[in-house]
Amino acid sequence: MIVVFVVGTAGCGKSTFTRAFSEFLHRRSVDVIKVNVDPAVEELPYEPEVDIRDYISVREIMEKYGLGPNGAIIASVDLSLNYAHFLRENIEELNANYVIVDTPGQMELFAFRKTGEFVTSFLCKENCFIIYMLDAVLARSPSTFLSSLFLAQAVDFKLKKTQINVINKVDLLTPREFENIIEWIENPEKLMDDLSEETRGLERELSEGLFQTLRNFLENIAIYPISAKNMQGLDAIYGIIQQIAMGGEEART
Repeated sequence: MIVVFVVGTAGCGKSTFTRAFSEFLHRRSVDVIKVNVDPAVEELPYEPEVDIRDYISVREIMEKYGLGPNGAIIASVDLSLNYAHFLRENIEELNANYVIVDTPGQMELFAFRKTGEFVTSFLCKENCFIIYMLDAVLARSPSTFLSSLFLAQAVDFKLKKTQINVINKVDLLTPREFENIIEWIENPEKLMDDLSEETRGLERELSEGLFQTLRNFLENIAIYPISAKNMQGLDAIYGIIQQIAMGGEEART
C-alpha cells in the first residue's frame, strides 16, 4: 500500500489534486481510495471513501465548547487524533494499492502541530509520501517563490517523510512567468539575481540571508510543475512515487 499525503497552504489546490490524481490512477486500473482528514471542509470535489467528518464536526465542537470558528477548527483538528484508529481501520479494510490523504486547508494546523506528525506516522508505516504543493499564482515573484520554498523545507523538516515538491496551477501563469519559475528552479543563482533586483535595503539583506539558508535545499530537490485542473504533470508524480516505492535508485525529490 502506498500512502500519499497532500500538504500545502490554503487554496493551493490540494483537494483538486486529490480528485485528479485518483482519476489518473483509476484510468490506469490502479485501486485507489481518497481519505479526507480535514474536519472543517464543507465541500469537496470528490467523494471520499474515508472521511474524518464521519466522526467529528466543527459545528458540533463550536456548540459543545462555545468556540468561535477559528478556535473550533483548531480544536477539531487536534481532537481528530482520537479517531485516527478508526481511519486506519477503514483504510486497511479497503486494502487499496494507493491511498491519497487530503489534509486540512490550514496547513499550519496539520504540519506544525503534533497532529500531522502523529497522523502521518499512524496511518502509514512504509511507502509514505508527502506531496508538498506550492501555489504557482503566489510564487510569481522571486520573494514569494522564496517564501514558498521556506515552507516546503519546514514541512520536510517537521514531517520527516519522503517529500515530493510540486508547483500547482501552472496553467494560470503566462509563458514568461512559467519560464521564470522554471529558471529559478534550475538555476538558483538566477533567483538570487532577481531577488536583488526586486528588493532594497534591509529587505534585500533578509532575502539574501534566507536564500543562503535555502540554497542547499533548492539545489538538492526537484520541483515538478503540474496543473491538477488539467491533469498536467501527474504522470511524472506517479513515476517518481513508483520508482521510490519499488526500491529503485532514489531520485531528487
